[in-house]
Amino acid sequence: MQDAHAAENAGRADKVTGRDMRANPQGKASHRQNVRSSLLQIRLGFARSLKLYTTASHVVWRSNRTGIVLGIAAAILLAGTGSLMLSPAGGVRTASLATRPAPQILAQATSREDKSATFAARALPERPHTNQPPLAQPVVTTVEIERGDTLMQVLTSAGADEAEATSAIKALQPLFSPRNLKVGQEISLTLEPRPSASNDPSTGPLLQLASVSFEPDLSRKIEINRDSGGTFRGTAIEKPLTDGLSRAQGTISQSLYLSAQRQGVPAPVLAEFIRIFSYDVDFQRDLKPGDRFELLFQRQFDEQGIAVRDGNILYASLTIDGKPHRLWRFSSNGDVDYFDERGQSMKKFLMKTPIDGARISSSFGMRKHPILGYSKMHTGVDFAAPRGTPIYAAGDGVVTRASWFSGYGNYVEIRHSNGYATAYGHMSGYARGLRAGSRVRQGQIIGYVGTTGRSTGPHLHYEVHLRNKKINPLGVNVPTGVELASRDMKKFASARAGIATQYAEAPLLSNLARATSPAADSAD
Repeated sequence: MQDAHAAENAGRADKVTGRDMRANPQGKASHRQNVRSSLLQIRLGFARSLKLYTTASHVVWRSNRTGIVLGIAAAILLAGTGSLMLSPAGGVRTASLATRPAPQILAQATSREDKSATFAARALPERPHTNQPPLAQPVVTTVEIERGDTLMQVLTSAGADEAEATSAIKALQPLFSPRNLKVGQEISLTLEPRPSASNDPSTGPLLQLASVSFEPDLSRKIEINRDSGGTFRGTAIEKPLTDGLSRAQGTISQSLYLSAQRQGVPAPVLAEFIRIFSYDVDFQRDLKPGDRFELLFQRQFDEQGIAVRDGNILYASLTIDGKPHRLWRFSSNGDVDYFDERGQSMKKFLMKTPIDGARISSSFGMRKHPILGYSKMHTGVDFAAPRGTPIYAAGDGVVTRASWFSGYGNYVEIRHSNGYATAYGHMSGYARGLRAGSRVRQGQIIGYVGTTGRSTGPHLHYEVHLRNKKINPLGVNVPTGVELASRDMKKFASARAGIATQYAEAPLLSNLARATSPAADSAD
């Protein structure tokens, strides 16, 4: 009823307004202007409402209520601008519009229980745009050392400046020499935002070196960190290790090296095994297929039970043609050596073969020279080996020459006691610091296999001189080493019994290798 009265009053007002405009032409023009303005507002409001309708239809359509969409569409188109209130029967509780600018959906809530949806829409201010670059972020990277790399090159290539790289290296040097970094070593670097740096790269580097860390071996980790004052400090972290033992045994097929490798014997342990027998055994001519080897050696294991460091050999046995040669590690008067059952030291005055893993390519005696082409006395023994293989001093003595010498190429001569001397030719280079006058110990590295001088390939030419006369290195009879005194023999017998128990209880390397192999893991 009230709506009918309001409509009637509105009609009367329109009639009065019409009579006024006919009487007043200026008012008529003004009225036309107001109508145009109202039509423009209605058009703009309709466009905004249509935009809201499209958005709201998409939101409510997901609730699978077709009636809701139709109710919202009809209400928005009728309202044009202003506020909008829909009944709950239409599925929408409230929706408020702002006439300008165009509205955006802010939130939506739906409920399956009351089968309704609620959303709100209002105008949002435009997000400001900025051309500033993003803030610098910390960078963590891992670099692998390649041949020819230096630590300075690695750090500066990663983004550190030379000053901070120099400071980090100085902090490292008391713990580890950068020169000892090996090809393939992985180094972890962290670069962090420089506190005083702006976001503009033209003002300088945005990042600074924060830390350097790496593991020089499996038992140690080294960290270099920048403190709050900008000073680099180094820390060496020793991993907790457990002492243990391992044993290996096997039958020689092609060579001792290959057979021991198949049983899992580490290369350094095998080299020591060969060394302690090299005084009595010619590994090129004495060993045959079917001969056997045994050894017990110390190891250290990490928290996961992985062997990370190999220690001394406690017991070694080499059976040749059915005859066993056994050696036990024992300390007498503070000197540690390897002794046989009789208490005789394995160490001899001179080693028969001052090189590991080599084969005899030419023996002592007359031969047709491979380069000169005529028969000539070969005054030594040639051991063929890969270039760079270490060469050892055959005995204690003093270096009398370490230089180029005619067809011998790079040459070393060592004077021993009792009128003996040894010579080594065709070397690729000398051990660091070796020169005439240097004192060397038996088994010390003096140089490396090469092919300098009059040579057809990499090998060691080895000579033994007795009172300036060259003799056959493989046939020389040299004095033996230390023999245990009678008072030490009881201690030695007790030590041998203890080692025998340890050997029986120690895990076999081949079993350990099978237990940790991928095939064993997949079988489980």
